[in-house]
Amino acid sequence: MRAAASFARSLQAPDARSPVLESVAALRVELFGSLAATGVGHGTLRAVLLGLGCADPASVLPEFVAERAADIDASGVLLLGGSHAVPFASNEIVLKPLTTLPRHPNALRFTAFDAARAVLAEETYYSVGGGFVVHEGDALGSDESLGGEGSRGPSADERGTEGDVAATAAGTAGGGEGRVAPRVEPEHPFAFDTSARLVELCDENGWAFSDVMLANEKLPAEEVRRGLLRIRDVMNECVESSIHRAGVLPGGLDVRRRAPAWFRQLSEAGPERGKEFWQEWVGLIALAVNEENASGGRVVTAPTNGAAGIIPAVLYYATHFADRSAPGTPTRGATSAADDGGTAHHDPGDRGDTAIAPTSAITGTASAPPSAITGTASAPPSAITGTAIAPPSAITGTAIAPPSAITGTAIAPTSAITGTAIAPPSAITDSPDDIAVRFLLTAGAIGTLYKNNASISGAEVGCQGEVGSACSMAAGALAEILGATPAQVENAAEIAMEHNLGLTCDPIGGLVQIPCIERNAMGATKAITAAKMAMLGDGMHHVSLDEVITTMRLTGLDMQSKYKETALGGLATSTRISVNLTEC
Repeated sequence: MRAAASFARSLQAPDARSPVLESVAALRVELFGSLAATGVGHGTLRAVLLGLGCADPASVLPEFVAERAADIDASGVLLLGGSHAVPFASNEIVLKPLTTLPRHPNALRFTAFDAARAVLAEETYYSVGGGFVVHEGDALGSDESLGGEGSRGPSADERGTEGDVAATAAGTAGGGEGRVAPRVEPEHPFAFDTSARLVELCDENGWAFSDVMLANEKLPAEEVRRGLLRIRDVMNECVESSIHRAGVLPGGLDVRRRAPAWFRQLSEAGPERGKEFWQEWVGLIALAVNEENASGGRVVTAPTNGAAGIIPAVLYYATHFADRSAPGTPTRGATSAADDGGTAHHDPGDRGDTAIAPTSAITGTASAPPSAITGTASAPPSAITGTAIAPPSAITGTAIAPPSAITGTAIAPTSAITGTAIAPPSAITDSPDDIAVRFLLTAGAIGTLYKNNASISGAEVGCQGEVGSACSMAAGALAEILGATPAQVENAAEIAMEHNLGLTCDPIGGLVQIPCIERNAMGATKAITAAKMAMLGDGMHHVSLDEVITTMRLTGLDMQSKYKETALGGLATSTRISVNLTEC
């Protein structure tokens, strides 16, 4: 959607390279490769229509997307840029699934013509995973936003389909020939481009992963805290919506929505949500998020829409079921296994087992979420300001590290100018807000490594880049919440990805339903297991996270394209399930 909106805006910008908007008499839109193969099932066509009308994915209502797209198709007229009428409909979008452009398997091209069919403007964009979009003229390693003012990085995606080019910011997800090296910003005092360097920074300063992200933050602390908590809230709102929506998912597979029934059963079996039901509740959260995704609802790209259920599910475990006094939990002042006797890493503090959660039927309180009242999900400030924040987070497109999110005290990022080290928080509470902030910071740090050094695009490396990355991010984040040393956090993330290597992306009918929905539930459970395994060790292990990230990238390069989000292999072709794609 943002790629289409970017093209529409380029036609009316004062410094546009092409003629003004009013000169456009016709349009051509082409989708290539994986984006074309699964575009119908992923809702890409509707997203393109809305984007050309300059709809904002951070605030547009999911129901408006379907309604407006239907109106455009019925009338055959689209308001380009939101104001200029041009004849166009979704059936005019050209799908070229067997044509792959050199830079990335997910590509789309927009062409504008005048009344004499002369080309006025032509632009190509690449959807590189996680909602990140790169313009043809940008390097894959750039972080230049395509979404205009207030569009840096989506936290709340406007629809739930992973291939809809819904979010912004130029990505760094390439994995093949021509990749640029991850960009390290010199003005960021604690920049890192490998997990080894990240652990070193933690050991040198006595910090955790989340502290490193915190120390690189440039935005006001309270603003960033609100942004992260808004991400958490949108996750909760997504689950809340899903558990109240029964029926069959769209697309023609006739997949029943199971979240409402699961929620009722679990609520009756264990109204107190005892720990004996942790796995069932975690599975429900993941299932609910991905059913919402499959039906075009609002989700958080974490790091992609197809893998959007894992981080919310494991975060739910962290706030409801995590036992921070379990065997293997480090005591205050424990050091990383990589530490040879230097500074002890920052300890999160003593934690209890109280299950406290934020809003809704899922989280246990009656207060209605903001978007349930207003209908608009505003993207978190730090994710959309366009301000350079480093290092970029795979969840939001920016690195968000709010100093006050943990202690409530604003810590000015003076070291970016003076070179003075920024002290990390000295006290961390067990409140659900603080847990959510630290969890998302840590997940973002790990996701950054995947996005920069491999790929989070299923079209490029298969589902190992989506569910595998999300599983790894969640495992490391949970380990930190459990009190892990930096080396244990790195180990947890490595374990999770190691056992997702080679995972293919083979959605039946090109729909993000089978096996995607259940795969998220399995990925969440695997992440929790990985975190617990790492907590029982001392952080020493044979395969590093950097090595497994490299292996994932190379495995993706070796993987046949039919297993990379094309619906041309695997389950997509070996089952006898019929799909009526006209229902999409």
